[in-house]
Amino acid sequence: MTACFTFSFPGESCNLKLDGGCSTGPVSTYDWVIDGNSAGGGVTNHSGQKPSRVWPLCNNDVVTVTLTVTDGASGNDVIVQGVTLPIALRQAPQQADRLQSSFTSFLGLSPFDGTSSGSVVLNGARRDNTNNAGPFQHDFEGRRGENTIEAFLSTGASGEGLWKFDFSRSEHYVAGSLKAAQGQVLAIDARSITFRLSGASGERIKFNYRLAP
Repeated sequence: MTACFTFSFPGESCNLKLDGGCSTGPVSTYDWVIDGNSAGGGVTNHSGQKPSRVWPLCNNDVVTVTLTVTDGASGNDVIVQGVTLPIALRQAPQQADRLQSSFTSFLGLSPFDGTSSGSVVLNGARRDNTNNAGPFQHDFEGRRGENTIEAFLSTGASGEGLWKFDFSRSEHYVAGSLKAAQGQVLAIDARSITFRLSGASGERIKFNYRLAP
């Protein structure tokens, strides 16, 4: 029995599709572990011959895929392989729909010495890395209408904290359009949103907002 898998990214997307069909021998089960800490998303477990996983962005990050195949009795085999996420060739918005999207974020995890870090991703394609040494200015190019921010802790802390996003000086931001999609909201008003964090590495938050000329 030999474990084997292939992978693909159909549609020039960040959707990683795996296929263990090249494994040899009488295979009864396929068990997968996908470790995406470098790409933001932590570890997930899957079963079946053809699992898939969507990533917040494709930017040449390397994820580790482990496949264990068994024959239903005592036989098994394991393969571990690094998979590089490509730079996705996403459809760029028309020039008229591109709008500057500037805001600040403050990662409030103690101690405030830059030892805790995180990433902020806009629309699954643009990413800034930040830390807890102070407020960070993000200057993204967004799109007309709804935009999505996904943020995750790369390096956490031992205690609780917060992550605040402030659009007070964002020229094209539509006041009152902030809407949380994932995470515990601590406070929200017309131009800012604050999430409570447990401090665990890999913790993720997500919210939407709108831009207009």
